[in-house]
Amino acid sequence: MSHVKELLSPYIDHELSAEQSRAVETHITNCPDCRRDLEEMLSVVGKIKELPQESLPVGFMERLEWKRESLRSKYNWWFFLPFQVKITALAMTGVLVTVLVVERTKERKPSEGVLESKQEMPAESPIARGNLQNEAGRRERMSKAVMVAGASAPTMASEADKDVLRGPVEFVKTYPFKDGRTLSQKIGSSQRWSSRKLKENIYKVTCQTRTYAYVFQVNLESRTIKGLNPVSKRILQ
Repeated sequence: MSHVKELLSPYIDHELSAEQSRAVETHITNCPDCRRDLEEMLSVVGKIKELPQESLPVGFMERLEWKRESLRSKYNWWFFLPFQVKITALAMTGVLVTVLVVERTKERKPSEGVLESKQEMPAESPIARGNLQNEAGRRERMSKAVMVAGASAPTMASEADKDVLRGPVEFVKTYPFKDGRTLSQKIGSSQRWSSRKLKENIYKVTCQTRTYAYVFQVNLESRTIKGLNPVSKRILQ
């Protein structure tokens, strides 16, 4: 067997198969160069583990992961929404835009007809009072339309795309064990999470720590998880 320097890093990270690990161990027993390289790499890993860990702000990783997933998806979540939800959201958005444009236009430049009617009709006359009441009622109805448009459309969209944007990573991080800990708590250390869609409802989720890279496959439809490399398989046992 030639030098195995390219296998030393995955050997340290326990990412090799059992057969590959035995081959590396046999080789370094008889190869001073590779054994010296392995010892130097282990020394570096040990010094890195001794470095103090700085705690991140609360919620930093969740916000970062959500932003990365949002940029990566490029609004693909919209195509997974039911047709009825899309129509309703577009209709509500159209109503909201129309109301805001009309209100903004009236605030900037009142129509001449309204000014003339206000000048010709005394405020105390029944007609003037009726017009004021109608105007107040119209404004109240438009205000309610804005509130409905602003509250309903985002709610429907957020419920529909919740699993698409944040489901895979959150499912892995909160995966429970019998001792009451979650997978994120069991991994510990500093964590950087990412996910990639493989096919419909199937995602590859990676958790990178200072020492290991945990790789999982998540099925959001069956709500199952499995490890794709030795370290992830071992932690799920």
